[in-house]
Amino acid sequence: MQHPRPLFVAVRGDVGYVGPVDGYSHVAKMWPAGDPASPTTHGTNNVEYPAGSGLPLTVLARVLDEFRETAKLPESVRWIADEVTG
Repeated sequence: MQHPRPLFVAVRGDVGYVGPVDGYSHVAKMWPAGDPASPTTHGTNNVEYPAGSGLPLTVLARVLDEFRETAKLPESVRWIADEVTG
């Protein structure tokens, strides 16, 4: 079985952030198209979650459940490549 890419996850109040870890640089290079009003936030491992990538916690839970069940990048959200690193 091929191991899935891990996901970085952060929760700030009622907003959740998630991004897959790149296998080479160990940084997230794509983000979900989230709530445009969600602010930038800093997570562990020097991950900067961009503004607009935050998700309601119910959506974050669905994304994590999908990842747990499929071991693949969740398709329940639209992913956007990071313009700076990706």
